[in-house]
Amino acid sequence: MVCSFIAACIKVSLHIQTHPRPVDLAAVRARHADMFPFLLESANADDKLSRYSLLLGCPGETIECRAAADAADFLAALHERCPAFRAPAAAHIPFRGGWFVYLGYELVKGIEPKLDIGESPHRFPVAFATRCRAAVIVDHRLGETLCVAEPGARDTLPPLVDAPQPPRRQDDAITFESIAEEKPEMYMRSVAKALEYIRAGDVFQVNLSRRWQARLRGDGGHDDDATAAKIYRKLRRANPAPFACHIRHGAGDDQGDIISSSPERLVRAANRAIETRPIAGTRPRDDGDRDRRWRDELKTDKKERAEHIMLIDLERNDLGRVCEPGTI
Repeated sequence: MVCSFIAACIKVSLHIQTHPRPVDLAAVRARHADMFPFLLESANADDKLSRYSLLLGCPGETIECRAAADAADFLAALHERCPAFRAPAAAHIPFRGGWFVYLGYELVKGIEPKLDIGESPHRFPVAFATRCRAAVIVDHRLGETLCVAEPGARDTLPPLVDAPQPPRRQDDAITFESIAEEKPEMYMRSVAKALEYIRAGDVFQVNLSRRWQARLRGDGGHDDDATAAKIYRKLRRANPAPFACHIRHGAGDDQGDIISSSPERLVRAANRAIETRPIAGTRPRDDGDRDRRWRDELKTDKKERAEHIMLIDLERNDLGRVCEPGTI
């Protein structure tokens, strides 16, 4: 699943509380998931991209796109309801009330109608936007937590004086009932087809993946959110990253979670400036000299540098469609 998340701000008056220490937002979310379902966390707080973690809540109006063919209608509805997106008035408060926006890959059909994009195999909607009137924000640089709420939403803020602590690791045990992988033959056929496209000059980059499905003990019951929270905590420990998330959306049979951990900031928009930071190339992680050697190898490897330059070029082309000419 390829997707993007946006926390779009609007300028409103706010009730603001400050707590002199950071709290574990994943633990807060686990306790108040119905009221605060959207966690955008900088789980690697030492990174220069990771100043803030956000827990957005007090959900109100939601608009959805359930089919790729309806993408254009969703984007029009989003534009109609959110005409006042703007940067926060205070630089140290990154969210001042607004919308949480989820955009799935299939939404591209509403932007590039000529692309032959099929429907998503997941039960999650192609895209949705939810109005959020409150947020809990951790400022990792200042080591404090901010609670912000629009008028009328103050009582929804979770109490942080006795904020829950992260559970012990042994409490995060997960039992798999079954694991299924996409057949290797299907992946190899995709590789062969991609090579044909490259030789023909039709494409110069193809991103392929294999689908894995696992059924966990507790799936389909009242423990779904607790199980998803365990998976998120384990991922956060194994792969702390500046852009991690645990998102829950929907109800009943349509309810689902998205859990991710990414090192890459695709786009940041603030004060009429757009920044992109694409990443190319991977190496193992280690402590000490080997980590430094792998880092230097990434910087000097011709193949990795070529791919990185290509990604920057692609991003420059995309930004050129929405930015003022000559400003990129």
